Amino acid sequence: MNYDYAGQYIVIDLEFSKERNKTEIFELAAKKIYTTRYGERIIEGDKFRRIIKPHNIPSNSILSLTGVSRDEILSSINFSEVFKEFLKWIHKDNLETLYVSWGPRDSAVLRVNCKDNGFEKEFNEMTFIDLQSYIMEQENFQQLPSLMQIVEKEFGEFKGTEHHASYDAYNTALLMKKKLENLNGIEHKK
Repeated sequence: MNYDYAGQYIVIDLEFSKERNKTEIFELAAKKIYTTRYGERIIEGDKFRRIIKPHNIPSNSILSLTGVSRDEILSSINFSEVFKEFLKWIHKDNLETLYVSWGPRDSAVLRVNCKDNGFEKEFNEMTFIDLQSYIMEQENFQQLPSLMQIVEKEFGEFKGTEHHASYDAYNTALLMKKKLENLNGIEHKK
């Protein structure tokens, strides 16, 4: 890396379904944002996306909404293997890490899936920022704003398709990067 990075934000988005009283993640996507010492530079990093084979295949309506195919689900690997890959991806730069999600549900579902698969310790070491609640509070929204609503307000358009984890993570990362730049007095570049 060319910069002296002080830390990273891992912007995460999950797609999950609830079948037979069990909520299971079937898609995990994330985008890195690096910060330099004193916040003078905020840089987009690489991305991570994996399809996860749940115990119960999500309904056709859920698969259609998220853009994940039944074939992708059937040819994917289990949560434990994906989460090991995810942790390796996160820690390859050996940086202080904060996690960002749009709303509290993703971190809650991740906590349950980690507990069910023997990753409770690893999850407990994660600190999450709920960007949706932060924006709601900062901008005095009366109701929880949708990701698309805020992205369109800030950037004019939502990149990609809503409810596809990789696009949701990317758009949430754009918002997080802009908020970090605003906090640090850095001019945002579109």
